[in-house]
Amino acid sequence: MMPFWTTVFSSKHQSYYLGETVDVKPEELTEDVLKMRYEYSDGEVHFLTLCPIRQDYVTDLLLGTGFRSVERYGDFEAGYDLYDPDFVIQIARK
Repeated sequence: MMPFWTTVFSSKHQSYYLGETVDVKPEELTEDVLKMRYEYSDGEVHFLTLCPIRQDYVTDLLLGTGFRSVERYGDFEAGYDLYDPDFVIQIARK
């Protein structure tokens, strides 16, 4: 049986970030780690291991260390659904 994330994973930005010659999918997903598999058209395979961090946690850390404001963007958009973006960018100002 295949892990659930291999059938439900999708990314709106795969082609935007990587081009058309790579297939990206989760290899492992736990509470502590997300391991992505990058399989290229020439047969090379690489992995990227990420530590998932919640958006509010990062914002609170930034504000708690003295930044006066934090702007968040989901997939480069200021107004976004917190549960929908592939990528979140946070900009902190002192």
